[in-house]
Amino acid sequence: MKGYPITAYGLNAYSGQQGSEGNDNRDAAGGCFVNRDVHSNPNKDSGGAGTPEHLNSVGRWLQMNVSRQNGRMKGLWCTNCHNGLSKELYKYDRLAPGEAFNPNPDHTLRGKSLEALAQVLKLQPSQIPALLDPKVAISEEGRDTGYSSEAWRSARRGRQTAGIGVIATDGKNPVISKDSDGDISVALLNANPNLADQYKDRKAIAPPYDAATHGRDYWLSPGVPHCADCHAVPFVEGQGGVAYPINQPGKYSSMRYTKGHAGLACQACHESIHGLYPVTPTVDQTTYMQAAQLNPDGSHGPLKCQTCHKDVNRAGVPLLAAKIQYDGRDITGDYDLAVQWIHANAPDLGGKKPGLIKDGR
Repeated sequence: MKGYPITAYGLNAYSGQQGSEGNDNRDAAGGCFVNRDVHSNPNKDSGGAGTPEHLNSVGRWLQMNVSRQNGRMKGLWCTNCHNGLSKELYKYDRLAPGEAFNPNPDHTLRGKSLEALAQVLKLQPSQIPALLDPKVAISEEGRDTGYSSEAWRSARRGRQTAGIGVIATDGKNPVISKDSDGDISVALLNANPNLADQYKDRKAIAPPYDAATHGRDYWLSPGVPHCADCHAVPFVEGQGGVAYPINQPGKYSSMRYTKGHAGLACQACHESIHGLYPVTPTVDQTTYMQAAQLNPDGSHGPLKCQTCHKDVNRAGVPLLAAKIQYDGRDITGDYDLAVQWIHANAPDLGGKKPGLIKDGR
């Protein structure tokens, strides 16, 4: 239990400690996330790939107000990502086929200003920071009092979870069928919950997730944070589809099901969720050394082009990508621009693997 943020008696280990920078659980020694992952690694800017974060308004707020304190990297805590705002952003996704990496701004709230988010969600602008950086209220004995600044609340009272899909009704109740064992099934018309209007003849509705599962949305794509919450396009997930209903078409996918450059899973270059490169060597020596063994320059991740491409130029861009244009510029001598291009050109196939090119390579 040494350094763990909760004591053996269930108390906050950092409550009332001197020099703990405001009773901060991020001062814990480490674990599956704390001081390990790139988002909580205080040394992330040394030894990694060194490309910019490419943040949207939510990400920039967290960067300026949470992850960096007193001029140094402090990192994020769990509830900076797992919170009500993340669920609200997901619920408002209405992506058209193939547009995840270059979305129509009318089809998603992601990338809008904090003021615009507050207006759409019918919140006061001051409530957005409370959602992004929730803190529990601790008693004199060091216990959680059950009150907080939005720590476990939804973005607004009475929030429904995201729609799970489009089903037929008789105008009042779902249309159902039973198998030989008497198990009930609804009539699923479309896995995309945004398309109920296309099935008016079936009196279709898109019921919320909690109509289908007691788990509501907490461990499925509607409930987990997404790269698209904080990062600007094209540094976002693809669209859902594979593993429905965990992943839904019309919505940003869970990162673990997204296919990126050349149809590779995001984790092929970035590593696993809660262990994203670069990790802290004192907490996760194995993952720290893994990236260095794969990256020819010995950096600790994400993996660079030369890990897979034999011939690269001085900028680290593969020779086969020479003269490719992205955003009106040549990527040949600009490694960061080349990284933007490979993200922007990822296949948006709902998590499916793209087909092989004709010669089979």
